[in-house]
Amino acid sequence: KMNISRIIVSTLLAMMAAAFVLVIAAQPADGGMVPMDTEGVVELADGWSYQEADGEQTPLTLPADKDLPAGTVMRVSRSGDTLPNGENTLCIRTSQQTLQVLVGDEVIYDYGAPETRPFGKSPGSAWHLIRLPKNIQGQRITLQFSSPYAEFSGHLNSVMIGTKAACLIFLFKQSAVSFLVCIFIGLTGLILIAVHLFV
Repeated sequence: KMNISRIIVSTLLAMMAAAFVLVIAAQPADGGMVPMDTEGVVELADGWSYQEADGEQTPLTLPADKDLPAGTVMRVSRSGDTLPNGENTLCIRTSQQTLQVLVGDEVIYDYGAPETRPFGKSPGSAWHLIRLPKNIQGQRITLQFSSPYAEFSGHLNSVMIGTKAACLIFLFKQSAVSFLVCIFIGLTGLILIAVHLFV
């Protein structure tokens, strides 16, 4: 039979290891330890244009909410000249929305199209990491959102930009608490199964 004390010790060690990883990730740049996040992400709040139904472009600051019927395609765009140079990745959160990203007239990212959904009409909510081409100066970056639900149609979350590594660390920090809770629940379940089977 498996020793229950070993199970408990292993669980505690796993939780301590997860907490240690989070501490390292959150270590400030001026601390005594080498930080994982030396680049950071930049929030692209200003500089966006919203395309009205008549085609007119109006300034928009993100995050934003527009009163739009379900199924309406919402288009926001900005000049590539306003983005930092180098290898940039957009970090975008959608809430029950499809997303298309265009550079000029070229679609570089397409999520949630009806023909790709395995079940029902819901595109789900998700984080998106979209790597932009290196040479985007002089081109227009366009984001197109659509939702089959009226309560999510017209809703735009913040848009971040940075290197892919910086975006991943940003997402990790955003979900750190949820991540630890999931680990705790999973380990608790394993302990209960082990107790039931071996004790």
